Amino acid sequence: MTSSEKYIISLSLNGKLNFWNLDSLSDNKLPDLVLNGHQHYVSKAVYNKNNSTVISSDCSGKLRKQLSLKIVQWDSNKNATVVHNLHSSKIITISLSCDNQIIYSLDSDLNLIGFDLNSSTKIFSTKLTSGEAQVIQSSRTNPQIVYVLYSNSLTVVNNGKVEAQHSLSFTAKSFAASENELFFGDRVFFYSHRMVFYMFMITALH
Repeated sequence: MTSSEKYIISLSLNGKLNFWNLDSLSDNKLPDLVLNGHQHYVSKAVYNKNNSTVISSDCSGKLRKQLSLKIVQWDSNKNATVVHNLHSSKIITISLSCDNQIIYSLDSDLNLIGFDLNSSTKIFSTKLTSGEAQVIQSSRTNPQIVYVLYSNSLTVVNNGKVEAQHSLSFTAKSFAASENELFFGDRVFFYSHRMVFYMFMITALH
C-alpha cells in the first residue's frame, strides 16, 4: 500500500478487512489485501488520515464472558495494534473525531467511550439512556461532540456529557454530518450551539 493508491475497505463476518484497489477494481475478483486481526466479525472501520491508519472494531454474539471485544489500529505495513479493550458487550459502531485524535465507540449496553489515541487514555465512559441506538457520528467542527442516533431521536454528547436530546418525527437508520448540518435521507437538521434551528425537506430541482 502506498499513499498514492486508493482503496475501498469491506468488512467480513470472519473478522477480516478486505482492501480493494480502485484502479483495478473491475479486474479483480479477489481483494488486493486482506488483514486478519479480529476473532469475530468486524462491526466498523474508519480511516485516520493523520497517520494513514485504519481503525476497526469487532463484536460477537457469544456469552459476555467469552467475548473478544477490541478496537484495532492498522498501519501501512499491515501491523495491527490493539487500541483498547474497554467494552464488556459487543461494539456496535465507532467514529473518529474531526481532528483524528479521539476514537468514540458504542456498545450494545449503550456505553459510549471516548479514547484519546495520542495519549492512549480513556477520556470518558458515559452510559446512555435505554433504546436501540443505530449509529454514532462525530461532529465535523468540534472534536468533543458526538451524535448518537436512535430510531426516533438524536442525542448530542459533548465531552462525555449529554448536552441535548431531540425527538425525530420520522424513523432514521443512518445519517451524515457536515459542518453545521445533519442529513437524514431527504431531511436536514441545521444544528448549532445546542439548538436545532430548523429542519426542511430536500426536494429535487427541475
